[in-house]
Amino acid sequence: MPGISRAFSLVFLVLMISVVMPAYAQDETQDPMEGVITELTTIERDLDAGRLDVDTLVKDNKKLTDMKIRATECVATYEKRITDKQTSLASLGDEKKDEPIEVRKQRKQLQEEIDSDSSSLATCKAILLRLDNTINKVETQRQQRLQEQLLPRGPNILEIIDLNMKQPAEWLTSPWEFNKDRSWLRQAPDEDLSLLIAVIIISITIGIFIRLQFSKWVKRQYWSDGLGGRFSESVLISFCHDAPYLLGSVSTAICLHYLTIGIQPHPIVTTLGYGLAFLFVSRFVIRFTLAPSTPGRLFLDINLDTARAFARRLYVLTVIVFFGYLSVDTLISASLPDYAIRLVNSVIYILFAINMIWILWLFRELGGIVRHGWFRYGLSLVLIVAVITDLIGYFNLAGWLFRSVFGTLLAIGVVQITGRLISEVLEGLEYGKTPWQRSLRRLIGLTTEGHITGFFWIRLLVILGLWGLLALLLIFIWDVSASVIEEIRLVFTNGFTIGSLKVVPARIMLALVSLGFLVALSAWVQGQLKKHWLNNMPMEQGTQQALVTVTGYVGVTIAILVSLGIAGIEFANLAIIAGALSVGIGFGLQNIVNNFVSGLVLLFERPIKAGDWIVVGATEGYVKRIRIRATQIQTFDRADVIVPNSELVSGQVTNWMLHDTRGRARIPVGVAYGTDTAKVKKILLELAEQHEEIITDVISLVPAVLFQRFGDSALEFELRVHIHNVDNRLHVISDLNYAIDQAFRENGISIPFPQRDVHLRDMPGPAGES
Repeated sequence: MPGISRAFSLVFLVLMISVVMPAYAQDETQDPMEGVITELTTIERDLDAGRLDVDTLVKDNKKLTDMKIRATECVATYEKRITDKQTSLASLGDEKKDEPIEVRKQRKQLQEEIDSDSSSLATCKAILLRLDNTINKVETQRQQRLQEQLLPRGPNILEIIDLNMKQPAEWLTSPWEFNKDRSWLRQAPDEDLSLLIAVIIISITIGIFIRLQFSKWVKRQYWSDGLGGRFSESVLISFCHDAPYLLGSVSTAICLHYLTIGIQPHPIVTTLGYGLAFLFVSRFVIRFTLAPSTPGRLFLDINLDTARAFARRLYVLTVIVFFGYLSVDTLISASLPDYAIRLVNSVIYILFAINMIWILWLFRELGGIVRHGWFRYGLSLVLIVAVITDLIGYFNLAGWLFRSVFGTLLAIGVVQITGRLISEVLEGLEYGKTPWQRSLRRLIGLTTEGHITGFFWIRLLVILGLWGLLALLLIFIWDVSASVIEEIRLVFTNGFTIGSLKVVPARIMLALVSLGFLVALSAWVQGQLKKHWLNNMPMEQGTQQALVTVTGYVGVTIAILVSLGIAGIEFANLAIIAGALSVGIGFGLQNIVNNFVSGLVLLFERPIKAGDWIVVGATEGYVKRIRIRATQIQTFDRADVIVPNSELVSGQVTNWMLHDTRGRARIPVGVAYGTDTAKVKKILLELAEQHEEIITDVISLVPAVLFQRFGDSALEFELRVHIHNVDNRLHVISDLNYAIDQAFRENGISIPFPQRDVHLRDMPGPAGES
């Protein structure tokens, strides 16, 4: 079966990777410092020369961090090798004069290897010390460069205004002279201009057609009430409304990009095309998210008035960003003097801060972290400080603060929207709200009804992952020197030590991911075995169920072992865990272990199997599933009874279907005294032979009628029959009772009821009689 072979090949590949990778890493550490000294010397020489900028220092810090990880691994490797060889040397005992020559050679070889490894260990430690010293120098020099970059002070706003008032003509002459020859339109070939005009006309025409015709089709469609349906409807309605602007601006920007590619600096018309495309795309996103004319407000649980206010503020914000982009990238940055550029930047910063504070004030209507006062007031204070620092002359610091605030809000918005979408998808997948979700549930072997119990942990992991992503984004945004990110990466990849235990978060996360993947793979293999691979095999249902269950146990065991290996836990240390488990078993886990072992006995010995009709004590019903601790039995009243496996192994169990589905049914019948008994026997046998479920072709199992006794009120008979499937026993008894009642009525045979003679010894007389 190719499916089984592929699945087990995948498991084997994962096992080989987990085994080979440590060995490969061990071989790699034979010469772990190869090339490190040369590269370290180069960085030290550049540091002493003092000619490194901030970006180069950041790159060097990453290189040094990687080298430090290698040096740390080198130290750990050689320390372990020396410890192991010293243990082997100690096992040889004290040196003696008359010891065998083989022992002497082995002792000498071990000592030479220890000396060699000690020399290599000293080299690794020396390099590690050099790396720590160099990293400190890099960090110090980087802080100096950042201070020089962020804290230079220029003229304040009053001085800038004064300079602009003295030379007002620069605002008109410089931009015009600089850009009149750089607009590209004068030098462009006629065919390029014709292509540009054709693209603009065609794209706008298509947009108008979509707005007039396609929007009618969108409005006629039925959309679900879920987030996916509302999202699709909002996107399509907003796209139809803005189609002329979107298609026109985006097509123009793309066409200008390819027509002016290679021209530096960018012509003003190209920059204008980029800016317009950004402006209209932002307008489209704001519209389908917040506009009241669409089923929007998808991600913000707010009222209509607040949504309109948000939309207006965001429109203004995009316009400010648009003009800021045009001023910095086209006219001002290349043609105006510095004092004019500073004035434009200050005006843009002030308008940006006012609009952002306005938006932060609207956040009180939202949910989550953004609605808290400390968050809104904190960012507002940062914006005010940024404006003040810009006005007093610290332009670079102000720009960094503005970018950080904007990045913070953008990161929070992206994470919140992503979390809302993922939550909606998981909820729909859990309950199967839409057809594609139900199809996906069936594909992974889930029923179309009911929720998935394990989804709580998936939701928890998603929430933790989103919060972790948000934390990393905020650190990346506010960490101007990128040192915190490097420290996190160092701890994440190299780990940290708690006592004698070394914890490596990267390996632990990889182990958890591997565990989840292998457990999911095991569940998939179980589902394929149950639904497809075992269907055509000559196996009983109970055997198939046992094989599927054992496969699940083996898959989970392999997943745990592989994950422990990836996490770096040596299997020799599992003896300690086994000892702790033995103590736990002795104190309070006897019943759990007893039930687990009993479950294994039930699976392999198979005294009961799924689908059997059994009786355990006062419980009678069908075995639905044999689990690791208990067995699930469904009674005839459709109640599920959980019976510990130990009771099924050590107690008395009646199994109606252990080796054969055939069974016997007994129907007691009583007739009145004086009835022809031979006639009664004949009628009962004829009725039994006429029923299709009763076995009549096996001599030892043919129906039989027994005259039991002379009862108090009736002659008591018993009809004993064997049926093909004991599951139908109650139905067969009911059918025979109906038939016996009808046959006795037709033949004049009566079924008596109990009769009693009552003798009254003292009967009271009539009232008033003495």
